[in-house]
Amino acid sequence: MITKLEFTCDPNIWKDISQGEKLAMELRASVDPAYFWNEPRMGNFPLFESKIEIMNELWKFDENGKRINSELIMSSGMRGGKTAMAGLAGLTETYRLLMMQNPQEYYHLAPNTEISNINVANSLEQAKDTVFRKVKEMVSNSPYFAAQDPYLTATSMKFPKNIVFKALGSNLSSNVGRTVKSFVADEIDTYEDPEEVYDKLSKSTANFAKWNENLRIAIGSPTDPGGFLLSRLNRAREEKWKGVITIWKPTWELNPEIPHDEEARARNPIAYDRDFGAMPSSRRENLFNTQLLAIIQQKSMNVPNIFLGTPDWRDRWNFTPSLDKSLLRTAPDAIEYYIGLDPSVKNDAFGISVGYLSTDDTIKIIGSTILTAPKGEEIKTSDAEKLISPICQLLPVRTMIFDVYMHTQLHDIAEDNGVKIAQHNLNLHDWIYFRNDLYDSKSSIPYSEYLFKEFRELLVLHGKKVDHPRSGSKDQADSAAQIVSFIRREQEEARLKNNDMVTNFVVRF
Repeated sequence: MITKLEFTCDPNIWKDISQGEKLAMELRASVDPAYFWNEPRMGNFPLFESKIEIMNELWKFDENGKRINSELIMSSGMRGGKTAMAGLAGLTETYRLLMMQNPQEYYHLAPNTEISNINVANSLEQAKDTVFRKVKEMVSNSPYFAAQDPYLTATSMKFPKNIVFKALGSNLSSNVGRTVKSFVADEIDTYEDPEEVYDKLSKSTANFAKWNENLRIAIGSPTDPGGFLLSRLNRAREEKWKGVITIWKPTWELNPEIPHDEEARARNPIAYDRDFGAMPSSRRENLFNTQLLAIIQQKSMNVPNIFLGTPDWRDRWNFTPSLDKSLLRTAPDAIEYYIGLDPSVKNDAFGISVGYLSTDDTIKIIGSTILTAPKGEEIKTSDAEKLISPICQLLPVRTMIFDVYMHTQLHDIAEDNGVKIAQHNLNLHDWIYFRNDLYDSKSSIPYSEYLFKEFRELLVLHGKKVDHPRSGSKDQADSAAQIVSFIRREQEEARLKNNDMVTNFVVRF
């Protein structure tokens, strides 16, 4: 049902301004959103200094008038202004479009194309109750927006020139094909698959990328150190992504009305640091230190991989690698070879790694990859057989290690080639063996973007087990960890047996 928005301001405050003055104000507002919002006759929404700083960065232009930054990744504590920032971003893009004579023509779109600025939440109801509700409040109190006389539905607000502000749930199946100028993914870590949603939304802004006007915003609370929000934020900082603004601040640095409260923190420091200090829960810690992982990644670039093809973490469906059989030669320093598997069932990836123990006691992973099936289908065991069978035939493989599930055909390949079978469920100590070996250059591994994304997201939960965030994976990492931990466990058991003494096991975080 289409209705009219009820205004809490007088639209004539804007309408009665002379055309010359309006034009001057619009020209300034188009490059200075803080001016628009602080001006009572335009946005009428005074901004904190912290908001002004963010908006000045997000709407910064070079000497040719081209936007410099087009992505914001923001994490803050409760009442840090995330919802207001999300509304400000979408509405700023809305008024900038309204101030153009013909936005469709300027951006080379078909005449009268609907241009959307959208906010997305985990569910449609949440989207309506958070950012969209704030947007309605801001529009109803803005003389400029009130003068546009927008039409309102339960989930959208339509302005002149076919400009729309819309609320969506994270299930975007019915909204494919929209021409999106800007989007805000609110509390993105709560989505079932935040990476897929963010990727789809980013693609929907492609029409504006030429001008660097494809505004993308991910926003939320730092609940999970291995989740999408903080993983993307940290990676953007470490790799110095061009055009990306990253903000991770406690509430009191963003909202001067909520100063730091030492007394409240003293009563419950964990809850206070989480809710207002923007600190993720200490019950979840990243397994890998990001700086040390970066060093490992650099070294891995020089390690050949017997598996050909590059899996794409953005598209986890239907990938099958091939083998470089020219590399299937027994290395002169090899003692024994091992195959680590993370076998798959439906809707999962099948991880495979191959490595050997060398004469200098280092472990060299010579191949690591995954297999995936088309969406909704099972991985064909025959695809895994085509990879594993030549490896067992051409290399002196001693042991094939897997976790709780194993394909019968792979059992048969191992038996036919004299390869032992070992079943083991990885635990925290196994992962520490693996991680510390990589830290100390006692193990090496080939580079794969998919694999290192898994490494970055691996979490230690409650100090007891290692897992991935809800939207992540660890299939390839599992297969590599199986090899290293198997060898190091055997060595440790041999030392205990031969020396009749317990060796020290050091856990490092």
